[in-house]
Amino acid sequence: MTDHRRSAAPRRNRLTDFCFVGKRRDRVKVLVWDRGGFLLLYKRLEKGRFQLPRIEAGGRTATLDATALAMLLDGIDIEDVKRPKLWEPAR
Repeated sequence: MTDHRRSAAPRRNRLTDFCFVGKRRDRVKVLVWDRGGFLLLYKRLEKGRFQLPRIEAGGRTATLDATALAMLLDGIDIEDVKRPKLWEPAR
């Protein structure tokens, strides 16, 4: 999973710019912008594989919000998570 819409300067309101998953899906590298530079996070599973979200046919990228990224790194299958409907005020 990578974000192909890369600008010259990282946007400050985004959690990550890139998240790379190894072919065996047992390693993840995440680049995080932290004030004056990038921070590289690396996680390797001793056992098992990361459960990746579905990517459309022919696609190579997926967009994850902060919650989905945290679940991915914790080993939670994002596809099986049922999120409640968000409340919206009546119009």
